[in-house]
Amino acid sequence: MKKLFFVFTVIFCMTLCIFSCRAENIALSVDRGNSMDSSTYTEKTLTWSVDHGVLTISGTGDMPSYTDKAAPWNNSAHRFEKVVISEGITSVGDYAFHLRSSVYQVSLPTTLQRIGKYAFAGCSIMELSFPYGLQSIGESAYANCPFLTLVSIPSTLTSLSDSAFSGCGSLSAIYVDLANPVFTGHDGVLYNKDMTRLLKYPASRQASEFTVPATVTTLAPYTFANSKTLQSIILHDGMTEVAPGSFAWCEALSSVDFPDHLASIGDYAFYYCTALTELTLPQSLTKIGHYAFGGCDNVTAIFYHGTSAQWDMISVGHNYILTVIPIQHNYRAASEITYDITVLLNGEKLVFDTEPLIKDNRTLVPMRAIFEAFGAAVLWEPTTKTVTASRQGTKITLQIDSPMLKINDAVLVLDVPAQIIENRTYVPLRAISECLSCTIDWDGETKTVMIKDN
Repeated sequence: MKKLFFVFTVIFCMTLCIFSCRAENIALSVDRGNSMDSSTYTEKTLTWSVDHGVLTISGTGDMPSYTDKAAPWNNSAHRFEKVVISEGITSVGDYAFHLRSSVYQVSLPTTLQRIGKYAFAGCSIMELSFPYGLQSIGESAYANCPFLTLVSIPSTLTSLSDSAFSGCGSLSAIYVDLANPVFTGHDGVLYNKDMTRLLKYPASRQASEFTVPATVTTLAPYTFANSKTLQSIILHDGMTEVAPGSFAWCEALSSVDFPDHLASIGDYAFYYCTALTELTLPQSLTKIGHYAFGGCDNVTAIFYHGTSAQWDMISVGHNYILTVIPIQHNYRAASEITYDITVLLNGEKLVFDTEPLIKDNRTLVPMRAIFEAFGAAVLWEPTTKTVTASRQGTKITLQIDSPMLKINDAVLVLDVPAQIIENRTYVPLRAISECLSCTIDWDGETKTVMIKDN
């Protein structure tokens, strides 16, 4: 009987020893203490513990990178609101705290050099002050952190993803250490060092109007996205592109001053800018991306500085409003048109039912009135928008928005085509006069056009 008891005792002890050794081999130990919310684990080179709502990660070297929701401490059984990353750790891995909305406070070590992509995306962090020594912040590292208000960037940070702070609707300012060689901050707005690229305009910056500095030539994607108060944006003439998503979801934006040399508007550039009611687009455009004006359902008027033929040459992606709202071609704002023009024909002042004007340095006059003043017979074909005028064996044919003017069988290329302005048809006065064998002079001081019929 004693021998049997001894055998069972030996077997029991050996079993305990085996389980203990197995636990040690997989480097996992648990000490729950007096709380169900207190535990300690070892994962590769790191030791981490959860104790009364605080996650502490200790170790040396890089934290492993993870896939979406795969970090071991993101198990639903672990409840924590604060994260302490201890000295010795040099990186925060990809997706380390992705979508951990309960986390509102993070302590980072001075040894930290890199923060991986989506590392803190979706967390509830309110302020960020990065340690000296941090060198890079990855793609969408702090994206969609709804309560993030302030960011301070150290002099050592030299690599920052354009999307690092995307979707942070409460962000009001980004400050940069003056010694940083790559980035700079101005009035809370983030730029590269020489301010040629605007990187991030904080969504909650309290300003209704913003003029892009003259040094800036490019915008980062989604630069102004989600701005809450921005109502007016002025883009200077040195800019040739509006980057994808630049003003997406800027629901207060009602006025956009496009530069005269703008060539491209990127995908989703003004997506769901619901306060926009009209668009005035420059002649220089060559591309409008997919859904650049998607969701801009309150736009009722679209003006384009070029001709209909030039508009047809633009590469236009899927944009519903650009197909259902008629494009008003050859448009110029009132400030770009000069009125109060006097026209003299053989010394007598011509009276028009609508005023002559100067546009693009060319004098334009109402079509029918000027032809009748010359004694020409006028025909108008509304289907093709073609004007035909005949006088003393000379036949002139021109089409609205076309630079081609036909004189009998000869063709003349116009600097400014015939066009419709404020629902009236205008033609270039000098070209018409010379086609009808008239001489024409201009007195700039009195803004007077003098025509002599030969």
